[in-house]
Amino acid sequence: MKKTSKVLIILSIFISFIFASCTDPVFWYISNDVTSEEATVNGVMRSIARYTIGSDEYLVTVNTDGVIYKKVCEETEAHGMWTTVDESQLPFELHYFDYTNVTHYGQQILKVVSDSNYLYLITVSYFNNLDEGTSCPENFYIWTLQPADSDSDGQWDTLTESDYTEIFNSNDSIDKEGAIYQYDSEYYYTGFGAFSTNSPKSDHRQAFIRVGGGTYSDVDPVYYKLNGTSIESYTISYVEDSDSDAGEVNVESAVYYSGDVHFYATKAVTTNECIDGTNDATWVYYSSGSTLYGVDLSGVEETVSVDASYTITALAVCSDAILIGRGQNNSTSTSSTGGITKVQLNDSIPETSLGTFTTNAQTQLLTSYLLTLVFSTYPDKTELDNALYAGLYFIGSGSSTSVSYSNVGLWSYYSSRGNWNRE
Repeated sequence: MKKTSKVLIILSIFISFIFASCTDPVFWYISNDVTSEEATVNGVMRSIARYTIGSDEYLVTVNTDGVIYKKVCEETEAHGMWTTVDESQLPFELHYFDYTNVTHYGQQILKVVSDSNYLYLITVSYFNNLDEGTSCPENFYIWTLQPADSDSDGQWDTLTESDYTEIFNSNDSIDKEGAIYQYDSEYYYTGFGAFSTNSPKSDHRQAFIRVGGGTYSDVDPVYYKLNGTSIESYTISYVEDSDSDAGEVNVESAVYYSGDVHFYATKAVTTNECIDGTNDATWVYYSSGSTLYGVDLSGVEETVSVDASYTITALAVCSDAILIGRGQNNSTSTSSTGGITKVQLNDSIPETSLGTFTTNAQTQLLTSYLLTLVFSTYPDKTELDNALYAGLYFIGSGSSTSVSYSNVGLWSYYSSRGNWNRE
């Protein structure tokens, strides 16, 4: 009888340990891990641009292979569905470095932005500074194109060099020295930026560039609007998230609401405008450092602020939540701190504290990585019913066990799959 009692006590303790372990955060992370998909979209992902052809929506971005795209539809919301524009269809050679001759060739595509009718490729060429032993930006370029999908099969018609127009070359257009970059003892700092409203509604999309400005530049910023096959000078009179004069602030982003384009000094800003056209934006969300702000455009609700703990780098809106990409993004940083978090929304109103994921987002998009982008395909759908994307990157040598070069690139969540995984 005594032996039986001892066995029962031991079993009770063991069972209690198992149930306690199930609620332990470490056990939860392990149970939510998934087998990684094969990495197909690699590189530093800086943006995903929306583009419309007829009645069809496309997502366009850039990876190590060049320009990639996919049609927005249920069939493409799965792993491995991006199409790569063949390098032979580009008007320039993709960048590579010749180690034998110590020379840079071609252009690197940094970013894709769009307006209502055109796509714009932002590219850069490099030169090798032999005195300093560094590779440096030489010229920035902007190429414009209008891809077509005549049979609506989700594949663009074959592009040729004549489909592209070079509308900006920094060597021809401006005083490159100082406006494009400045050398400061150890680093080159660019004074150049490209941004767009990237609105879900095509007719609300506009794209801009900034020439000059930047933390270390002594050249005042000048702005241009991208206008199809040309650029036009543009004056920004007011910056929404700054008390400084517009000429003293480096504008980094723009969003469309209340019938006009509004400009921000932060890179992380978005609205709750819907892709289906049922409503315009009623709330705008933007960051300042690690703080998220939500502003009711009707003025009925008070401005809401939430501390995201780390510097906010990107925002994406779902109908029930805001996904927050975070990361310390500094040229002198030796490691990354960031990851993903979120804030729940109630009728577009942010809660005043961070929410909890029911997906494996935080086990895949770890705080040891910097998130370069987060993107919600359908702002009018819930987080779990959506197609979501995130760009992962880290700073440093990669010697830490908490980061891996194989994770650098695009990650995705699809409702049909139910988890975050490598894209």
